[in-house]
Amino acid sequence: MALSLLVSSATAFGQAVTTAQDTRFLPYGLSLRFSRDGRFLHVVGLGPDNSTQGQHVRVVTYSAKTGAVVHVINLQPDTQVLSTTSDGGTAIILTDSSGEHGRPFLLDTGTGQLEAIPESWYEPESNRDAAISGDGRLVSIYSETDSATPMIVSVYDWRTKTLVATRRSEYVAAGGIMGGGVTEDGAIEFEGNRVGSTIVDLKTGRSMGQFGPSTVRSPDGAWAVQFPNQNWGDPSTDVLVKNGADGHTVGKLNVQVPEEELNGGISGAFCGTSRRFIMASKHAVAAYLLHSGKLLASFPEQTWKDASTGDGVPAVACSPAGTRVAILSGARVTFHDLK
Repeated sequence: MALSLLVSSATAFGQAVTTAQDTRFLPYGLSLRFSRDGRFLHVVGLGPDNSTQGQHVRVVTYSAKTGAVVHVINLQPDTQVLSTTSDGGTAIILTDSSGEHGRPFLLDTGTGQLEAIPESWYEPESNRDAAISGDGRLVSIYSETDSATPMIVSVYDWRTKTLVATRRSEYVAAGGIMGGGVTEDGAIEFEGNRVGSTIVDLKTGRSMGQFGPSTVRSPDGAWAVQFPNQNWGDPSTDVLVKNGADGHTVGKLNVQVPEEELNGGISGAFCGTSRRFIMASKHAVAAYLLHSGKLLASFPEQTWKDASTGDGVPAVACSPAGTRVAILSGARVTFHDLK
């Protein structure tokens, strides 16, 4: 029965379509990822849906050279994106996301094929928050208990379907939204939207470092950039550069954040392991060098902004070699060279 569901779902969900298809996304929960060779950009997010069945996961793949749409994949209504690999080739999605019987699947963003995550890995009616490592080797399932350390992450080897480790949190988040899972570099992260995150070593369970609630870590875990977020009592106005393993501050970006953006209105992306970082705010996108924080390039607002989005923050991505930048603003996707 499971196999029948998988085959029918993959056939229904994963048909490549023409460029005339709708390529719009809702302005939250977006993932922009360049392929390993930098030739393609995968945008994974939620497509607007005016039906009564809810929103649906959409994947749009672009040629990074020409900006042309290569293909579009639309999943069934009431689906949600949970995690993506570093190259955007695989995503974890949740079906029946608004109900009590949702199921997580791995989605091949190139073909639209789906593969179910084994039901034995999670309780059918529990929190089905899943994550995948950057290389696609590890898949994690997050769950909660009523004990003193309620956050639990179980990590599995996807190829062998065997349990690698189960880790419990060392602290209880003080309210807000809690979660956790395998990180891009293969560690474990426990997080709370008000207090930030703790990175834990997968093999030993040892706490490695702590980071603020608005932090982006590099794909290899070597670096982290932490944005000021005064919503949760952060008094800083600096964009801090940190050691991605232990959380120690090693510098800051050479930028002055406007006062109106000190409450979480900033996003960013690393350029693979090239020590280049792209920072995006409502009216500015720029590239910086780590850990000096030196400004490398800025991208004029008129070259990327979709005027219909107002003051929306664009989503950004950078190729692994650090030479190509993609900016998604509203319905407009632009590509820029980075020397």
